[in-house]
Amino acid sequence: MDGYVLPRKISGGPLGTADMTGGNDAPNVKIIPPLVYLAGIVIGFLATIWMPTKIVPNSVAWTVGGIFICCGAVQRTTVYPFRATANCSK
Repeated sequence: MDGYVLPRKISGGPLGTADMTGGNDAPNVKIIPPLVYLAGIVIGFLATIWMPTKIVPNSVAWTVGGIFICCGAVQRTTVYPFRATANCSK
């Protein structure tokens, strides 16, 4: 049984039955998700260059932007995504 994975069938879902017997366990994603976000940022920059708008004064925009960056930095330093959330050792 070394290296052998039992075939599975998943049924009862909203899309019907999924046959998990094939050896391909990849999501077959055509576009890498970070590139989607990067494309949105690039499109936003190009739209701003092409059609600049002034919604709030620069001082307000820089202040709010700085607050968002600080909040993101604090959140990144306090969340540990690769640590267990509960101590189950006894």
